[in-house]
Amino acid sequence: ESCGLPGNCCELDSDCESSSDPCIAVACVEKLCTPTVEANCAKDLPYTQKFNTTDTLAELYWSTVDLGNSASANWKRVSSGDLGPDNHQRFDWTPQTTSFDSYLVTPALDASAETTVTVQYERELDIYTGSVDLGLYVIVDDDADGPSASDTFWPLTDATVSADIDAEQVQTVVPEIYLSSHLYVGFRVAGSDTYNVNYFDIDDVKVCGGVSPEWYSYPKVAAVEYNDTYSKALVVKDAD
Repeated sequence: ESCGLPGNCCELDSDCESSSDPCIAVACVEKLCTPTVEANCAKDLPYTQKFNTTDTLAELYWSTVDLGNSASANWKRVSSGDLGPDNHQRFDWTPQTTSFDSYLVTPALDASAETTVTVQYERELDIYTGSVDLGLYVIVDDDADGPSASDTFWPLTDATVSADIDAEQVQTVVPEIYLSSHLYVGFRVAGSDTYNVNYFDIDDVKVCGGVSPEWYSYPKVAAVEYNDTYSKALVVKDAD
């Protein structure tokens, strides 16, 4: 009896090639090598997500959690805006929802070996009217079944914003008290009405052990002829 491609056939689990994704286990099921996602699996640090694949949020192990009225449908993958032209995540006003408090949540991250972790990401806000709350949160998975509205949400940053934010890179330190083998980080958007927000974009999320260096000098724009080289000494302090 055929079992598909010859490489998929097996008699034992050891006949199957391991996945490069540590959160996917490959086992021999009915003589076929079958991948399955391990429940509540934690990704190693450093972790990077650029959202450039065609995978859904669930396939990337990301999720959304709503503490107010449902706004999960307002999170979309787009390529427009100043964080483009590559793909990134966007929270926009449609479908219109009131009293919303929505979080875009990372996979579980294994930070158990770290004493400090830094979250770095790019963001842009285009606000239509009124204000919106933006924050970065640690989510404590109290019931060990993945992030949900019943868990504990600890703010790292939180602010009410009433003006546009140009595309920028943001860095936030996660203190040791919040670090664990299953660290979840949530990007918060909240307000009275999604109609107030044209869009809020997030891209290039990086979570790394330690703190980022302090830059005391920056390279300037320089015109360089073809085959010529240009060098500039930079002054950086690295606390690690």
